[in-house]
Amino acid sequence: MKAKIPALALVLALALAPAFQAWGANATPYVWDSVAIGGGGFVTAVVPSRAAPGVAYARTDVGGAYRWDPRKQRWFALLDWVAEDQTGFLGIDSLAVDPRDADNIWLLAGIQYLNGGRTAILHSTDAGKTFSIVDVTSQFKTHGNGMGRQDGERLVVDPGNSKLLYVGTRRNGLFRSVDAGRTWARVSGLPVTTTPNDVGIDIVVPDPASVRDGPARCVFVGVSRFGAVGPNLYRSDDGGTTFEPVAGAPVDLMPQRAVLDGAGNLVVTFANGAGPPFTQCRRLLTHLRMTPVAVDPKPDPTLIALARRDRFGRNKMSDTSLSIRPSRLVRMVVVGLAATVGLILATGLARGARPGRDPGSTRGRAGAATVSA
Repeated sequence: MKAKIPALALVLALALAPAFQAWGANATPYVWDSVAIGGGGFVTAVVPSRAAPGVAYARTDVGGAYRWDPRKQRWFALLDWVAEDQTGFLGIDSLAVDPRDADNIWLLAGIQYLNGGRTAILHSTDAGKTFSIVDVTSQFKTHGNGMGRQDGERLVVDPGNSKLLYVGTRRNGLFRSVDAGRTWARVSGLPVTTTPNDVGIDIVVPDPASVRDGPARCVFVGVSRFGAVGPNLYRSDDGGTTFEPVAGAPVDLMPQRAVLDGAGNLVVTFANGAGPPFTQCRRLLTHLRMTPVAVDPKPDPTLIALARRDRFGRNKMSDTSLSIRPSRLVRMVVVGLAATVGLILATGLARGARPGRDPGSTRGRAGAATVSA
């Protein structure tokens, strides 16, 4: 009887094999995709493309990077491929988009406490579908989940040469690449390596208006430290060979983010700490938080509205705004948040501004800097 059971099973298998083959051939294949969680880590920055309107990239502190597809109206994850020994690559400390090609992007990736602090520059020429990995751990390390991770951008592409990139590091100064990020060398002309808060150089802004048949001649650099410790805003007029401090920057605040508005103005946000503002603002009754700076780059007068949030996360419009009018290239506009007293507002020339005070102000450390040529 026992011998008949295997024989019967074999006969049934042979008889049903054509049916299973036909079913398999006609079955609909599975389609795999990422699940939209709807929450998670901290989205530290959104970087729009200048070359392709509507396309934008987002970076997070522990969740990788994403691309917004305006046609499909959804975000696509770019780093789902990382392996176990690359989990630190999910901490994106900065993201750079080629101003002339929306598909050409670079990521500064690494988390101090994962994979031995391994740090890499991830480069994609196909909008994040594939990446090349350049390990830079031996030269500098980053920390995508560290203090000041919302600052930036510290990794940028030169507007006049897509193979020229700058990266401000946390402990090792300013670096430059002339081969699209494959190799890096320290820029000795900037006399800054690290800062007391371990955030280092958090802003690099090359000015497109200074491009003359080559890379940008004018480059701004922000340093995450109080002006009382040392200069926290620098400017180069020779393509990054040498740098000089920008006079008139706030001495009791440190720069967070910066952007050029397209009308000759450099807009910088300042705060009284490196951020994120968990410890700095915890004692505030209103728990103020500064939104990223935004400008409308067109030649007409541009309005910047400062928004703030209360301790429950609800958006509230600030009672302070700034109207920027076209001016000379050297004009700098500073917008900031002094977390212990409220909002501050100051304007001045990027060269030679003397800080002033508004005796009638009721907003604490406020006022407009007097301008000198």
